[in-house]
Amino acid sequence: MPDPFARLSILLYLKDRYNISGSSGVRGYHQVSTVINDLVLLGHERNNLLTEMGSLLDSFCITSESSLNDINENDFISISSSGFIHIDMLKNVNYLSSISEDTYYRDSEVVSAIAKNMIGDSIYATNDYVKNLNNAKIFLDYLDEIKTKYFVKSLNIYSEFDLVKEKIEECSAYIKHKIKKTDKYDEIDLITKKYKPGSIELATVTGIQPHCLFVEFDVYTGYINRSKCRDFNSYIDDIMENGDLITVEILSYNRRHKKFDVRIDSV
Repeated sequence: MPDPFARLSILLYLKDRYNISGSSGVRGYHQVSTVINDLVLLGHERNNLLTEMGSLLDSFCITSESSLNDINENDFISISSSGFIHIDMLKNVNYLSSISEDTYYRDSEVVSAIAKNMIGDSIYATNDYVKNLNNAKIFLDYLDEIKTKYFVKSLNIYSEFDLVKEKIEECSAYIKHKIKKTDKYDEIDLITKKYKPGSIELATVTGIQPHCLFVEFDVYTGYINRSKCRDFNSYIDDIMENGDLITVEILSYNRRHKKFDVRIDSV
C-alpha cells in the first residue's frame, strides 16, 4: 500500500526536534538511522523512508550535515526553512489541491472524483476555487481515513500526542472553515447531496416548447428533452399548461447551462 505519510512524518519528526541536539551535538541535526528506527516502529517501511529522505533532500526540504547528494544512514539531517514552509503550506487551498492530483489512492471513487475535477467534468469544476476546495476536502478526508485504518499508532513515539493526526485535523478544520465562508460551495454541495441522479422531485411547469419543457423545483430550473418523454407528448400538447405540477426524475446537473437535466416521472 502506498504510504502517504512518510514525507510528512519525517518533516514533523525533524520539526519537533529542531531545538534538540542529536548524537552529533549539533542542534536540530539527527542521525538518519535514528530517525528511520523511530519511524519504522510506527509502520513506515525502512527503504521507503530512506528514499523519501532523498526526495526531501533533492527538494531542499531537509539539509544534510555532510552536504552529500545521496542520503545514507550515517548522515545527520535537519529540517530546512523550505521544509518549514511546506508544512505551513498544508493550510493553503491551492497547494492541497495540487497535492491531491499527484497522490496514489486505494479508492477508485476518490480517484474518479479528483479526475473529474481536473478535466472539468464535475459540478465543482464550474469555479476554480470551489474545485480546489473540493479537491482539498476529498484529499484530507482520504488521508484521515487511511490514517485511522492503517496507521493507528501515534506518529510521535515520545508521547501520546499524534503529530500527523493533529496536522491532518488542523488542515481539515481550515478547509471546512473556508468552505463555510464560500457561498458558492454551499450551493453546489447542496445540489450534489440533495438532488442526486434518480431522485424524484415535485416540479412546476414554467415553459412548454416544441422540443423541450422547462420546470422549476425549489429555486432550480429543470430541462426536459421531449424526445426522451414521447409517452407524455400527446398529454403535453393537449392538456398541459404552465403552472401544472408534475413529478420529475433528476438525471444530472448541466454545469454549462446551470440547469438540471430531468425527465417526466408522472403527470
